[in-house]
Amino acid sequence: MPRDAAQHWTEKLRTALTRCDAEFVRQIAGNLLRLRQKQTTAELLDKLTAWPSNPVSVDRRLRELPTAGRTLLALLSLSRQPAWRLHHLLELLSCLDVPDGLEVVRELMSTGFLGPLPIEEKHKLTDFEDWLGKGAASGHWLFAHPQVSARAVHVGWELSAPPSAVSEVHDHREADGLECFLRLGVLWQQVKAGSLRLTQQGDLFKRDHERLSGDGLLSTPMAAGETLLPQFGHFLLMLATELHVLRREEGQVVAGELPAAWHEGLVAALGEIWAALMGCDGWNADNGWSGLASPPSPYSSAGLLALSLLATKANGWLHPEAIGQWIARRHCYWKGQPPHVLDGWAERFLLGVAFQLRLVEIGKDRKDRAVVRLSATGRAVFGLAATPPPTIFPKTLLVQPNLEMIAYRQGLSSGLIASLSRFANWTALGAACTLQLQPDSVYRGLESSCTVESIRQTLQQHSVKELPDAVMQSLRTWANKHERLTVFAQATLLEFGSLEELNAALARGLPGERIGERLLLVANDGDIDYRHLRLVGTRDYGLPPGQCVDVADDGVTLSVDLTRADLLLETEIIRFAAPAADGSANGRRVYRLTPESLSQARHAGLGVRALEEWFPQRTGQPLSPAARLLLAGPESLAVRIDRRVVLEVTDPTIADGLLQWPETRGLIEVRLGPRALAVAEGNVEALRRCLQALGIPLASNDLQTNS
Repeated sequence: MPRDAAQHWTEKLRTALTRCDAEFVRQIAGNLLRLRQKQTTAELLDKLTAWPSNPVSVDRRLRELPTAGRTLLALLSLSRQPAWRLHHLLELLSCLDVPDGLEVVRELMSTGFLGPLPIEEKHKLTDFEDWLGKGAASGHWLFAHPQVSARAVHVGWELSAPPSAVSEVHDHREADGLECFLRLGVLWQQVKAGSLRLTQQGDLFKRDHERLSGDGLLSTPMAAGETLLPQFGHFLLMLATELHVLRREEGQVVAGELPAAWHEGLVAALGEIWAALMGCDGWNADNGWSGLASPPSPYSSAGLLALSLLATKANGWLHPEAIGQWIARRHCYWKGQPPHVLDGWAERFLLGVAFQLRLVEIGKDRKDRAVVRLSATGRAVFGLAATPPPTIFPKTLLVQPNLEMIAYRQGLSSGLIASLSRFANWTALGAACTLQLQPDSVYRGLESSCTVESIRQTLQQHSVKELPDAVMQSLRTWANKHERLTVFAQATLLEFGSLEELNAALARGLPGERIGERLLLVANDGDIDYRHLRLVGTRDYGLPPGQCVDVADDGVTLSVDLTRADLLLETEIIRFAAPAADGSANGRRVYRLTPESLSQARHAGLGVRALEEWFPQRTGQPLSPAARLLLAGPESLAVRIDRRVVLEVTDPTIADGLLQWPETRGLIEVRLGPRALAVAEGNVEALRRCLQALGIPLASNDLQTNS
């Protein structure tokens, strides 16, 4: 549903009115309806709910409002976002030269032009001050019914002292408005394949930051690029979450659904993106990314004011820096700062974001400085003009037998981009975009409510040639494989000792589906006649992994107890161990850790830490030293073999003294143990003389040579 769908906000209006007490409702009805006869509260609610659909009455009441209140309502209509926080409304009013913005909001709420979003409390609201005190928990949100705010645009509104328009403009350019749709489609595909993880503070992990910043497709230069935007991949993430293309769920960002508005034409689709842009507090064109959980940003109201200034000029061109300076002089957030503080932001926002969304055109003045004006598409998005007729190129795809597709940009639309994104992977963006049909992309499409026939129709409708037979054959093959997948809420897995035993069980009439050489799946446990089976063990896979492996004294021989093993054990153990030559016997299966098996495990990414977790779970023992030695392998430091003489004393304190006394300390190379010291052969005689001088008796085998 579009953000400004009238029926949705009519229901919101009725809910808000029911949260007001009877006297407050009568006050609002008196201002809007001017009824002469007293009516019940229920009747007033019905009339107030229907009032926005009466343009004559709405226009009459709008003309009675002060210019600031009417202009605020017009700005909300231009934003395509009916609901705003109170402090954002005050930011907008600060640029309208209003001495007391809160008083303007109070009057609009008291007269029924602004409604409070519901507060979950039993006590009903009595007036604006009552809501102001109770709205902190909900963030003080207010909304204007889109049918009312749209009339404010036509009744009349104004921004004081707008910048002067520029004459003599040349080199007019307008983007096609497709960049965001293409890149949102790419981002949706990537998150569909692997979610983004969030920290406890609601920010991305470093790996996912790098994933957005370094992605080749997301960072591809734009086809009609005018200016670089900071952290553009993060901007797309922020925009996608506002559009519900992506959604936050249990500490991660996962793929949602591509908006239905993309299939309603470019103006409707751009309107949804423009409205979502008003809520992108975590990114701005000045400082880039600040996080998904960022507080409300003043750049939302600044962006609305920038485009609203252009809307006041029917066909006038303005310099971006003049727009930035107009906002900086009036906006309460930047008031008092240098007037050029927003020059860089205005250039990046207007020449980058707004231009790529086709909301503005770009030109050059006599000094070749950039100027902008609202485009025909932009005026249609803001409801200031009728939707311009689209340029249609129905045949824009070249589908090749190698399953690669070329999409010529002039024939693309937001709806076609959404359709292609569901079942084909984008591989290059530019004047001619390329896509690839792959099994994973087709499976994604089938899971997104596509069918083989709908995919065929989409490709055939937009293809410049007949679809190659190889393409249709691949689509049917992949679809058949996908449709053969069956999900069992519960099932019983039977493991047989050999293929022959499994075949014998099937021959006896055991019902089930073969899923491997030794595995049989039975959907209904009651269909199994256990009298014909010899059960050596059962396993509940809802429990943690069980201990079923014994480690021999050599540290590398693993003996599996088949009566206690589960079906996952074999897939785990073959990653780092090889079946032993003596095979299986006495209900056990033997594996051995070898340098070759552990080398393969190391190359497959299996490290010491993984085995340190596996061994206690499955053997009840820590990782054996021999296994650790084989796994470390080439990463171990080099070892040496040297000849040494070992001096063995009777008491550790004597060894301590020999290591400390200067006369003997230099003759000893290393301590081998509490009572053993290593001595180089050349130092033996000198050490002997020192010991004799100390009167230490020497046995005949005190000094012996070891190799």
